Amino acid sequence: MKILGVLSCGRVFVVLLLLERILMKKMTYLLFAATVFVASCKKDPETPPPTPETPTAKVKFTNATVNSGTLGVKVNDVAVTDAQSLNFLTSTGYLKTTYGAGTKVSFVYPNTGSIFKEMTMDLTASSSYSAFVGGELPTDISMIIINDDLTVPPSGKAKVRFVNLSVDNLNMSFFIGGPKLDSNIAYKAFTPFREINSGAQNVLVQDPANPGYYQTINAQQFTAGKIYTIVLTGKSGGTGDATPKLTLINNN
Repeated sequence: MKILGVLSCGRVFVVLLLLERILMKKMTYLLFAATVFVASCKKDPETPPPTPETPTAKVKFTNATVNSGTLGVKVNDVAVTDAQSLNFLTSTGYLKTTYGAGTKVSFVYPNTGSIFKEMTMDLTASSSYSAFVGGELPTDISMIIINDDLTVPPSGKAKVRFVNLSVDNLNMSFFIGGPKLDSNIAYKAFTPFREINSGAQNVLVQDPANPGYYQTINAQQFTAGKIYTIVLTGKSGGTGDATPKLTLINNN
């Protein structure tokens, strides 16, 4: 009987040891689970908001000067990297530039940096402009900067304007597809963007006082949603680059 009692106590002791180990393992699992839970509840570090883009003005540069050769551009005496190889009747895209009151815009000879033509204008942040240098060397060089309204035209429409950079100094009328859009457009003057129907249409500029003087672009394709500028260069009786010519520029 005593032996049986001892064995019973031993078994009880073994059972207690097993229970203790089981409880310890459970406590370990519970502590681990609690640690994971608490860690999962920690707030992830917030991603800092993106740095807002510094406002700039955007300018599209066009060389429309007869006999100018290749030109570059500076804004406030700093070279505009993507505007250093402007041949006659070529344009850049809209390039980001500095802005502010009295911003100096200069067309220059890229090899020497010397000034070809320059002017100052108040450029506004987040606005778009077109800068043209026109006329003819050596007699007359002109420069204009236009604040561009690049609002997309309504469905099925395009927008177009006319810039007169011909040294003939005629007062031109501007026609697209028949209807007259503007009149009395003198040298260095320009029209607003006008809405027109999309599709193939003829372009005509003519001086009413000189009916024999006119320039045309036949069956020009105007794409819906697009914005265009038509520039007149050259002079009556001119040859080579000085031949009167209409050039179409895409603005978007």
